[in-house]
Amino acid sequence: MMIVTFTCLQTVMHTSSMQDSCTSSATLVKLTDGTSVASCHLNVKEMVEKMKSFLITGASRGIGKAIAERYGGVTVARSGAVTERGDLRDPDFRTYLIRKYKPDVFVNNAGIDGYTNSPSDVLETNSTAALELLFGFYERMDSGHIINIGSLATHMSGFKQSV
Repeated sequence: MMIVTFTCLQTVMHTSSMQDSCTSSATLVKLTDGTSVASCHLNVKEMVEKMKSFLITGASRGIGKAIAERYGGVTVARSGAVTERGDLRDPDFRTYLIRKYKPDVFVNNAGIDGYTNSPSDVLETNSTAALELLFGFYERMDSGHIINIGSLATHMSGFKQSV
């Protein structure tokens, strides 16, 4: 099983480390809302041919939505047109997802900002939920890929940016 972790914040990215992790190329994608996100092509042909099921958190917008539109699969978010609508801060919802699904590719993408959310909500969503889902799906999956996508704010201290 391959676990890849991306760290990106709009136009800030470390392409050399992403390229090493992805064994392919890292690019910058401009979304329709004007924001930019880093995109890494993880041997897409091999992944799509061999990996049949995707589960993507944070799939209602941004890079999560773009991944879901491109590859399909189970989509998870608090709002929007998704397969599973729920709040990842809820431990019962996380347990439900882990028990119900056994994806070939798990894209751990959900996250919230510290400007409009409380510090405890940011910690629960961006750290606790992300780690619980990572370990839960890692234990459940026989093989496949786990892709963690997070903000640069998880590595930098800034007002209401990191936990």
